[in-house]
Amino acid sequence: ALSALSGFLVACLTHAVLAKEIHWGPPALVLALLFLAGAMPLVPRRKTMQGGEKALAAMAAAVTAFVSLAVPLELEREWMAVAWAAEVAALCWLAGRLRVDALAKLAWAVAAAVEVRLLLNPFVLTYPSGQTPVFNWILYGYGLPVLAFAAAAWFARREHTVLSEALQWAAAALAAALLALEVRHYFHPGRRDAPKVDFAELGAWVALWMALGLGLLLASRRWPLRALDWGGRLLLLAGLAVAGLGPCLAANPAWSHHPVGETPVLNTLLFVYGVPALLVLLGAA
Repeated sequence: ALSALSGFLVACLTHAVLAKEIHWGPPALVLALLFLAGAMPLVPRRKTMQGGEKALAAMAAAVTAFVSLAVPLELEREWMAVAWAAEVAALCWLAGRLRVDALAKLAWAVAAAVEVRLLLNPFVLTYPSGQTPVFNWILYGYGLPVLAFAAAAWFARREHTVLSEALQWAAAALAAALLALEVRHYFHPGRRDAPKVDFAELGAWVALWMALGLGLLLASRRWPLRALDWGGRLLLLAGLAVAGLGPCLAANPAWSHHPVGETPVLNTLLFVYGVPALLVLLGAA
């Protein structure tokens, strides 16, 4: 399985260096089908043959890897994390379905790669997302991994509880990053790496993070999960921290030059200070 993956990637890189335009998605899917065909006979025999479980895990891992490679190879690099997140969900589902713990361990590594790529990758700020607010690459580039991690946590909830909780936390972190980047894109379309931070932008960060925190707390009443409960609390605290350090101190219009509009009452001040105050009251209730 590792040899096939390595050879496939070497072939892709070689042709990329030679500037040859080849569609690698279909060959990746063909290889995934071949490994799937090789894995099927192992399912009923893995308990009776020596090394059967490890062989099945290798075959299943190769299937998910080739499928996850097919997507970004046919599209753009921005889809890589989406494909990896889908692979995490597939690995968790197969780990529970086939009772192969090695697949759950592999899911840990792939999920960590998704988090690093989407949360610690500075090039995310330069990925092309167009000028359209909300309905752009950020929505599905982060939204689909959030859904994939939520599904993976559901698949792993019974036999891999630690992995399930870690995936819940990961989904909450990606959701918070999604909101932050959407706000950034709205105020700086096409230039998310701009050094300027607007007064209203800070207020939008605070409002959306606190709204997400309240949503997680409400969800924890229906599903009593620690990640939902504490994730909601932490997001509320994060919103309050940004509000305290930004609009209340460093970016306070009382002593900083931030335009707030000329209309009495119904202006940026009402949004930046009033909405968080309302969310705090709702959170206290």
